[in-house]
Amino acid sequence: MFFNKKSKSYLTNEVISKAISNIFLPINGSYSLAVGEGTPLNFTYIYSSDKKDLFNEIYSINLSSNEDSISIESFEVDGNAKVGKYHVKTVVLNIVAKSKGKTEIRDITIQTKNGLKKYDVGALGINVIDDTSDKHKPLEVEKFYPIIRDEKNNYMYTLQNNVGNKIVVNKFEADLNDEQVFNIKPFVINPNKQKEAEVPIKVDFQNSPYAVTVLRPLIHYSVGKEQRVLLPPPTWYGLMGITEEQIEKTIEYNN
Repeated sequence: MFFNKKSKSYLTNEVISKAISNIFLPINGSYSLAVGEGTPLNFTYIYSSDKKDLFNEIYSINLSSNEDSISIESFEVDGNAKVGKYHVKTVVLNIVAKSKGKTEIRDITIQTKNGLKKYDVGALGINVIDDTSDKHKPLEVEKFYPIIRDEKNNYMYTLQNNVGNKIVVNKFEADLNDEQVFNIKPFVINPNKQKEAEVPIKVDFQNSPYAVTVLRPLIHYSVGKEQRVLLPPPTWYGLMGITEEQIEKTIEYNN
């Protein structure tokens, strides 16, 4: 993952001069998974140059609340970027979906040589659905599908109809803070054709207290009378370049 420092900044000298030990950029997310599916979840953290990285040696990481639908299979620390006086790294949690249900990751507990500590990571909603794997896939995601985007209030998709019948895409389903993000009308993809478009999303990045947003919606579609669900790759907003503005937002979020 590549980070770059942007010149634009609204930080005061008082804020930017604060010495920060490991704190996470808060994530707001709606992330759908199928039972049995594994995925990496990236939790980016910062610390100032005059502090030590508390995560140099991690003994264990646990989800603090009672998460029956997902589990952490493994973890690692990745990256070593620099933004001003701050180091930027990522804790990667390899998650596996265990059973159908909804849960929310608001904090994680990390054990190091200094003991156990709970860290706030935002509000990452996880929606586990029944297994959708099928050798015959009427609708698929095409190769071009943005994984990381800048903070624009839209969602890009590219979908391929693989069958000789028309497919009706009924809705994109994802909710942030109990509000549906998408409001689109059903549309048709003709037989063996591709549909590429951008649709608006109800996310106010400028006024959000979260530095990072991730969306992995359920795409509900129908082939004739058969109802199906497609899981696209996740789209991460706010990771194209960690800025001092995001760091300021994170410091305010944790105060």
